[in-house]
Amino acid sequence: MRQLWVAFILFLGWRVHAAAVSLGPQNFKTLTAKGTWFIEFFSPYCPACQQFAPTWSKLVTEHEDRLKDDIHFGTVDCTAFGDLCREYTEGGVPSVQYFYHGEKVDAFKGAREWDALVAYIAERTKVDEQKERINNVKNPNPSGTSVDLDREKILAIQAGPDRPWFIKYYSPSCMHCQALAPTWEKMAKELQNEVDVGEFDRVSPFSLYASFEGHCADYGISYYPTIKLFANGDVQEYKGDRSLVSLVGFVKQRVGSQVKHVSGTQLAQRVEEDGVALVYLYNKEKDGLPDLLQEVAKEADTGIKFYASNDEVAIRQYRLGPSDLPTALIVKDGRHISYPSREFKNTPEVRDAFIKWIQIEKFPLVSQIGPTNAPEILKGDRLVILAVINHDDTSNTKKFRQLAETWTSNDRKQRNKGDRLLFAELDGIDYADHAKTAYGITKNNIPAILILDPARNQYFVNDQQQKNLSMDQPKILAKMLQDISAGRVAGVSTLPIHEKAGLKLREGMALAQSHWLLSCTTFSVVGVLLYKFMGRRKSRHPILPLKQQQSALEHND
Repeated sequence: MRQLWVAFILFLGWRVHAAAVSLGPQNFKTLTAKGTWFIEFFSPYCPACQQFAPTWSKLVTEHEDRLKDDIHFGTVDCTAFGDLCREYTEGGVPSVQYFYHGEKVDAFKGAREWDALVAYIAERTKVDEQKERINNVKNPNPSGTSVDLDREKILAIQAGPDRPWFIKYYSPSCMHCQALAPTWEKMAKELQNEVDVGEFDRVSPFSLYASFEGHCADYGISYYPTIKLFANGDVQEYKGDRSLVSLVGFVKQRVGSQVKHVSGTQLAQRVEEDGVALVYLYNKEKDGLPDLLQEVAKEADTGIKFYASNDEVAIRQYRLGPSDLPTALIVKDGRHISYPSREFKNTPEVRDAFIKWIQIEKFPLVSQIGPTNAPEILKGDRLVILAVINHDDTSNTKKFRQLAETWTSNDRKQRNKGDRLLFAELDGIDYADHAKTAYGITKNNIPAILILDPARNQYFVNDQQQKNLSMDQPKILAKMLQDISAGRVAGVSTLPIHEKAGLKLREGMALAQSHWLLSCTTFSVVGVLLYKFMGRRKSRHPILPLKQQQSALEHND
């Protein structure tokens, strides 16, 4: 009789869990990688599991229609897959675990009663729906292009956009509009995933609508091209020069960086797309989003994206726990650097320290020079090893990155110092004109290695033996850097002739001011000698002989 009872219980357990997906080492990772999963870890011999079986079976049945929402139920038999159970369960069985996109989020810890479990599932699926809505919101300008605006879009923007738009109003026959077109395309690419960019053709059919005429009148569009920024409920006209750097700078300065709150899944995707990002992680029960973070993101010109998350998946992603929060990280090159302080009060001292840390750590292993970061790197105050290279040349690109990795690992001890060396690449094809004008490097000379010393307005293409610098000779590069820092070598000036003359004049004036007594004496002696010399010449030799002057006068008469 006892054997029949045990057999019945085992059969009942099989029937209960047959409605859920049976999981084991062979399919656990694959099946749970996507969607929401509620998984029961159980043993068919466990009395508590046997008692819980009807409740679990009812839960699975009641939620069968949630499959369309990517919500699943699964079971793991711990007698068959003990290692899998030990990996995910901390106590005994039965244990109901909640997984989201392959990551364990938490476990149900209340009484295993119907109402409590239904509430638990409802709460978790509500959170997941919010996460999916966040994940499904497209970034602004995802393709990095300027879109043609139709009537509906223009009117929607006029009514008040949900995010910033930078819009060009133009006419195809306008010469200035034609000249702006290629720069506008490059600018749209620079603002990819940051700001929506659009353009409106003045001679399009929509321009005949009275609503468009009213739109033009409202926003003062009377000439072409006219460029307007719609952001934060305000409209600003761009009136600066139409260079790429100025256009991009105008938008970024006024739109500013914003702190985006993301889920753990979205965070990993965004960081991979951005290359470098600041991530603020906090405990939603104890901490909030500090005003400091939003202020620094908007006002400090950091050039990187800011993200915040209280998602447990995001926190575990960086191997952090509750005791590590709140914290700020710079995430780049597959690793993260933690802010050394956990003080985030919005005071001038804390703000200055936070910004300084970001400015030091924000550069990736190798920066790709473009219009946005060129002024800061090429005109900054830190030495730069610059590779002018064709980005299609994967071999030399990889070699330069290896050089940077080796150098950076040795230079890690200077992490908190602002004088660390930067590594950067300039595409010698896309920016061929700049490479030739600024550094005398043509397409035929690439790949080429330079050392830039922006603080002293000079660069170096040769070593002390006048041989070209090479990424294959790191020891020579190291020696050159030491000599440059010590001022033992002179490079090629990056200044134009008139600026060099002005610099020499300023240096001379500074020298004269610092040695004023010697300078006054010298100028006095030179002045006296010059006066005597000119006086003697004037008394002995007039500019023209008197006889010649007289004869000339007589001849004219």
